[in-house]
Amino acid sequence: LLPLVTWLAEERAFSQVLSLLSRREEVAVTFQPLLEHYLTALTALNRMEDLQRLLAEPRVNSLLSRSTTDFYHLHLAFLTRQPKEELRNRMKAATLHAEQEGRVETLLAIGKYGEQRALHDLAAEAYRAAMRSRRTYAAALESLLRVTLISGSSSDHLAALRDATRIWPENQDYQERLVYMQLLTGKEMESALWQAEKLLAIRPQDAATRLLVAMGCWRLSPAQALSSHLQGIDADRLSHGQRIVLAAIARAAGRPVEARRNTASIPADATLFPEERQLFTLARSPLP
Repeated sequence: LLPLVTWLAEERAFSQVLSLLSRREEVAVTFQPLLEHYLTALTALNRMEDLQRLLAEPRVNSLLSRSTTDFYHLHLAFLTRQPKEELRNRMKAATLHAEQEGRVETLLAIGKYGEQRALHDLAAEAYRAAMRSRRTYAAALESLLRVTLISGSSSDHLAALRDATRIWPENQDYQERLVYMQLLTGKEMESALWQAEKLLAIRPQDAATRLLVAMGCWRLSPAQALSSHLQGIDADRLSHGQRIVLAAIARAAGRPVEARRNTASIPADATLFPEERQLFTLARSPLP
């Protein structure tokens, strides 16, 4: 029975898993591998009453780890529309117990679950916990980079990029993103500009790399002539945040019309870091 149920679960044929195990529930609730497939199927099919009934049984809880039970209760809280604070408390408990039990795959799953429900700060906590294991470090770090970008947490994203460039030093994308965040947040700007110039030597026509050099010169010497640094930067090849930085530099160079043009198409709900939002306001403001 187990090989068939495992195969069906891997194929996400949860209705068939449920059909098989609901008729053999007495067997399923006494054998952990079958029990976890059974609970997963109930969860996937939103069978809340059956899930609540089983999780209330001592014999079921005796077979499950604390973090697994917490995870199911977290999902039940979501399905039954419990207050957000209840969801947060359930997720914190699941993360804590998964870390204590060394269940790093569960930590990754908890983080993904939090991302899907916009609990970005708690998702980041789960990913950081998963990074303590060598086995899941890389996957957890990539997930942490994603969630800190989505949440707009500048300091957390910068810290994650420092980790990424340390373990993947040849990854030019991470190098460029680190330099951008350093210049955006005003951290280690001299070394960031030096690194930007090195990157520009490798990719002299790249709009994002040219922006990094312009950004570094602006942040370190705002009074200097900036117009020359804006030449050859194609705004259409930049992200929303990068376009805002370009617009702020254009305004500082005495080109307010260009600054407003570069920010005109940025949607109000664009994902931005707080520093980018401040620059957006600055770029749109009139010259003194």
